[in-house]
Amino acid sequence: MLNALCIGEFNEKRTVLLTRLNYINFNAKQRKKHMPTHYSIRHGAEPFI
Repeated sequence: MLNALCIGEFNEKRTVLLTRLNYINFNAKQRKKHMPTHYSIRHGAEPFI
């Protein structure tokens, strides 16, 4: 029981981390394509770091 709980918690943390990484990478790509720098600084992908 305890083991399953630990695995579930680990998977949840890993998923959150992967989601944040994907979000940051996606935002970085979008910014490079068509956002002015002042916009990317104000609305950047840094709230998670």
